This record gives sequence, C-alpha cells and structure tokens, in this order.
Amino acid sequence: MRKFLMIAVPVLLILAIAVGVGSYRAMLKVQAMPSSSIKTIRDAAAEGDTAIFSQLVDVDAVLETAATEIVTAYINDHATSMTYSTLEMQNLYNALKPEFLAAAKPAVSDYVAKGRVNFPAELSEIQTWLKDSRAETCAITSYSKIVTRDDGRAHTKIEFYNAALMFSFDLEVALEKVGENSWRVVSATGFDEYYRGVNRALKERLKNLNAPIQAEMDEFFDVKGFDAAVIEGDEYGFSRTLRMTVKAEVFADKPIEKISGTITIDGDDDKESSEPFAIYLSDAPNEDGVQTFIVDKVLNPFVRADANVMRHGLKKKDLHLDVTEITFSDGTSVKKFDQLPE
Repeated sequence: MRKFLMIAVPVLLILAIAVGVGSYRAMLKVQAMPSSSIKTIRDAAAEGDTAIFSQLVDVDAVLETAATEIVTAYINDHATSMTYSTLEMQNLYNALKPEFLAAAKPAVSDYVAKGRVNFPAELSEIQTWLKDSRAETCAITSYSKIVTRDDGRAHTKIEFYNAALMFSFDLEVALEKVGENSWRVVSATGFDEYYRGVNRALKERLKNLNAPIQAEMDEFFDVKGFDAAVIEGDEYGFSRTLRMTVKAEVFADKPIEKISGTITIDGDDDKESSEPFAIYLSDAPNEDGVQTFIVDKVLNPFVRADANVMRHGLKKKDLHLDVTEITFSDGTSVKKFDQLPE
C-alpha cells in the first residue's frame, strides 16, 4: 500500500481562502464578507495567532472535505493499473484518509505560526508530489457573486491561480456568520480539481525537461512508427495481448544492451493503462539502420482502457510508445527523468 502523507495542499489553500495572500484588496470588494473579519484573519496569520485564525476558519471541516476529495482522486489515479474489489478500495480509502488528516491538521498551525511548512529530508512519493505542487504560490484571482442560500450560509466560487505551475482552479466556498460582523469559512470543495491540475502541470514540466534527453536518445534509437493488433492471450481466453510491431532506426556507435519504456493506452475520463516493456539487443547484432521489434502488452479486462480495446478495438491515436532508457553494454545509459529533480 502506498503511503499517503498529504500535508500542505489543503493547508495552503485554506490559508489562501481565509487570508487571501496577495489578494487582500480584491477580497475587500466582496461586499458580503465584512472587511473587518478578513483583516482579523489576515492579521492573525501574519502575527502567528493560530487561536484567532482557528476561530474564523473551520479547519477541521475544510480538511475533512479536502481529505475526502484528494484521497479519492489519488486512489482513482493509481487504481487503473490494478484490480481492486469494492472492499479493497474502501479499505484503502479508510487507511489513507486518517493519514491525510493526521499530517494536515498540525501543518495548519505550523504554517499559520511560521509562514511555511517544513518538509523532512526523506520524502515519500506523495510528499515529493506535494512539494512539487508549490501550493504556497496560489493566489485568488476572481470571485463569483456571493449568494446567501436557505441554509443561512454565504456561498461563492473562488478562482485561484498557481503561479509556479501556471494553472487555474476553482473552489466552492461557504461561510457562516458568527457574531454581528464576523464571517467564518466553514467549507470548501474542489480539491480534486486542484489535484488533477497539479498532475497535468507537473507532467507538462517533466515533458519539457525530458525534451533534450529524448533528442539524445533518438540519436541511438529513433522510433519511426509502429503497427498494433490484438491477438489471443492466455489459454483460457481471459485476457488478450496487444502486439506492437515497432520500426526503429538504430545507430550503433557502441553496443546497445536494452531499450526500456512504457506502452500507454489512453482511456475515457483521463484514465490510462500503462505497462513497461523491454527490448533486449544484447543477443542480436547492433547494426545501423531500420530494424523491426515486437513489443507486447497484456490487456487486463478489469482495467477500463484495456477492456475497451478488447471489446471495440484500438484507435492508433490512443496508443503511445515511450522509450525512457537506453542501456549500453558498457554499463552506461541515457535515461529520462520520471520525477522533477530538486
């Protein structure tokens, strides 16, 4: 089970909602929220007054929603390559959500008191993602009209912009009146949109970072094209195999031992099915020129993208072959980044 120690995403977004970092003047234009309360929240954060801040921001309620949305998005994002029963999915959710809350709650006080969240030297996969998300750069850019509904709460949609990763996202925010002139942030939804936005932005950054590495790899192994067909799989007919016939130009200035990469099938709703592949050239002569290679991917009927291919066939535009590493017989290699470096 992957550890899911989420700390700063909801922390910093909550702070942005309540304090309006970099957006104080814009917040004052929202007539339905008294400026005196906003200033009190802003000053409490600036002065490290966690007591006042917690009085005017229902941290537990907002974190509860953030945990639900982000943990669910995380599980959905990582469950496409494996088979989960409903019970397993629920057990995974029940394990990850308390970890999320246990890490996020103390981090709120830490950020308000110190103006930052300190990450440990050793980071888990999700903590690395969290650090790369640069949530501390989020600022409010616009608001929808505040509407008071029958529940007595003031509701508005707030648009944020992540300056570091350059994408926008919305949160639906609700506020309750506490006292004659004070309003309290009691809920916010839309953290799953933030999760997806971060992933898209990080993926694009990684693509740009790997562009010169890809150019270097093409000097040794340049994929010219491929054909794909679905063939029989296991003897029981349970699974099937996607067989790719890859044509690539090989430049053997030194012997290549292995070509590694991934085969990815695009699915509906941004769901993907990916599987690693390896082509071993150590037993074959490394000759210059166009050569043909066979690469197989087992199709899993419990993975949506794979099942669609088994039932309806494959559109070539939905299939991608990505070479990620070339290993030479002398032990050297050329390899793409799989995560952003420090």
